[in-house]
Amino acid sequence: MRRLMDAPSQMAIHILEKLAGRKGWITIAELSDEVGASTRTIEKDLSMLRKRWGDNLQLEISRKNGVRLRNKNVANLGMILTELFNESVALRWIVELLFYPRRKIEFYEERLFASRSTLNRTLPKINQFLSSRGMEILNKSGKYEFVGRDEYYLRDFSTCFLIEMYGMDITKYNMSIDLKFIARLIGKSLSKYLSPKELQWVFSDDISLAYWSMFYFMSLLREENGYTIESDYPVEEVTPYDLACIRRSFPHIGLNNLRAVYQAVFKQYRGWSSNEERVLVDNEAEALLRRLFSEMNVVQNEETAGALKLVVECLYLVSKLRPYKTSVLFDRIAYFALSVKEINPHFYNAAEKNLSVFSHNVKYDISSELNNFIYWVSLISPKLSTSICLRKVLLIDDFGSMHAKFLQKMFSQFFNSECSKVIKIDIYSGQGEPAEELIKDYDIVLTTVPKFHFSYPHAILINDYPSHEDFIGVYRAVYG
Repeated sequence: MRRLMDAPSQMAIHILEKLAGRKGWITIAELSDEVGASTRTIEKDLSMLRKRWGDNLQLEISRKNGVRLRNKNVANLGMILTELFNESVALRWIVELLFYPRRKIEFYEERLFASRSTLNRTLPKINQFLSSRGMEILNKSGKYEFVGRDEYYLRDFSTCFLIEMYGMDITKYNMSIDLKFIARLIGKSLSKYLSPKELQWVFSDDISLAYWSMFYFMSLLREENGYTIESDYPVEEVTPYDLACIRRSFPHIGLNNLRAVYQAVFKQYRGWSSNEERVLVDNEAEALLRRLFSEMNVVQNEETAGALKLVVECLYLVSKLRPYKTSVLFDRIAYFALSVKEINPHFYNAAEKNLSVFSHNVKYDISSELNNFIYWVSLISPKLSTSICLRKVLLIDDFGSMHAKFLQKMFSQFFNSECSKVIKIDIYSGQGEPAEELIKDYDIVLTTVPKFHFSYPHAILINDYPSHEDFIGVYRAVYG
């Protein structure tokens, strides 16, 4: 969807993302090659970025070294990208069509501060993108509206689009309905078919609640404007008071308009085609998690087991519901997963491999949900995403066997826990320096012997009573 933005904004985003993913300096020539633009264009865009957001980005430009970003905070990057998104006439026009459909071109000219010729040039570009997802902007008798073959997907798409454009702020559109009120309505519905533990986890997941609150709002907006989805799903939990509150902002909404909304929520958590499908996915989700925990050498916590299984099941159901990826502008979860891949490739690869096995076994490919899987698993069970391959450590101590056991216990307690084993320390009990063949069997060597340290540069010399610097040195060796 970024293709709908003007060329300078697209290039600015491309440059920012390249710099954010780069360690250290990159020359202007290298950056030019990577983004496919002339050095003159790069210099012009860098000047603009530094002028507008230089302090936030801590953007440094050097004739000798090139350019680098010192502040690579993803939330900060997202804030800057959001500003660029909101400068796009095409993106803002889609928003206006969602809130104010079936208006003449003059209305949108005034709302967007754009000329008619600009809008006429922009429309084919928008429709070229939307048509690939079964949607389009129609001009019916001089009035414009945003429609799609699958109204449910259009709402899903629009929900993600609005959140990425504006967050949860709908006040600018004079909508008095409270999204917290909507979240409570969704909670009442979920309590009908989720267990208390599952419900507790769902309510602690404010991102999903934010999505469903905005989806509910978007559905009310579409239904109010006449874009309905037929459904006979029961909504007995909606009280007359609830309906009265909704009608303050959406006066034409009745119970029939709410059925499809509640059905969509139900499908994400319990939308099985058959009991056989549910049992298969349930069993394979448990198997997936067992394999992943085993490979990461982490003990699975019973408290989080149910939540993790619910995540896998929901990702499976969501993948079936969504024919296309809905995040179209700034996917912060994707950045999270990318960071995991860079910092802990062992966990990333294990998650990717085991999700692929799960997809094969359930005969439905959910590999597109890898980023979401990594994100939610990391949040629910942080030990998984921070765990690494077990490091074998050889400890060589010249201060007696009791002291060696003291060091062994000290470092083991620092790095290991009941749930996760990071290092396994063996004490060298031989005489003199160990044979080189023995050393090769270990990832790290710790020693209190100075001459040994200099004989074997890869060994780490530690104090008799380890200092903070010693622990930092070992930490770097373990996680580096």
